[in-house]
Amino acid sequence: MTWIKPSFLWLIHRSNWARRPGQERVLAVRMTRQGWEDALSRAVLTTADPTAVARAAVHVQWDPERSLRGAALNHYSIRRTSCRRDVEASPPAGVIGCVSPVWWRR
Repeated sequence: MTWIKPSFLWLIHRSNWARRPGQERVLAVRMTRQGWEDALSRAVLTTADPTAVARAAVHVQWDPERSLRGAALNHYSIRRTSCRRDVEASPPAGVIGCVSPVWWRR
């Protein structure tokens, strides 16, 4: 699963500071607004019918923002996920480049 999330603190929290196996790399990417909107238009909310969620290549859900210490805050931001097979076939729509690794553990 590949996540595109505007929240750096949430990504770091979710990957356990890049210590979780398979999540050792957190990258910053540049994405066009049109690409983001196109992807969201094809997405299915994870709270939708389970059959629709299983068929969808792109999922969207709302997650609590995180404080610097990792505590859940009382407001939410969007998270978009794509299945690995789709990402390996081609980059997500609208991604125009990898800015840099922001967190990397070996």
